[in-house]
Amino acid sequence: MKTQFASLLLAFALTTSSVSFANQPTAFKTDPAGKAAFEVAFIPQSGNMKLNVAVEKTSKSALVIRFLDAKGNELASQRVGKNELKKQVRFDLTELPDGAYKVEVTDGTDTQVKDLTITTNSSRTISAG
Repeated sequence: MKTQFASLLLAFALTTSSVSFANQPTAFKTDPAGKAAFEVAFIPQSGNMKLNVAVEKTSKSALVIRFLDAKGNELASQRVGKNELKKQVRFDLTELPDGAYKVEVTDGTDTQVKDLTITTNSSRTISAG
């Protein structure tokens, strides 16, 4: 008679995704007093595949935050109004395929761009009960 142990061999495929940023120098527009007109923080949350973009402005200019694919096609955008000095925008990346993307923040004069990559890592394990 065969033991239950031999019949309970299970294989699981585990998939995880991650978001990574390319290292780039940061350049900000400066006002006449020498202060940056806007500052941007990019906060990837790999566990739930969300990307937070936090913007803080020192001027009354409007900003546009755009999420682009590798070919420059706009996948999503969010406007930051003239009177909004701080804003946080969340992009949901769960449905996007692996590949290269960009986040662009601009006030129409100056632009800050960050490259990011979505990759899926797979591993297989065997568990016996």
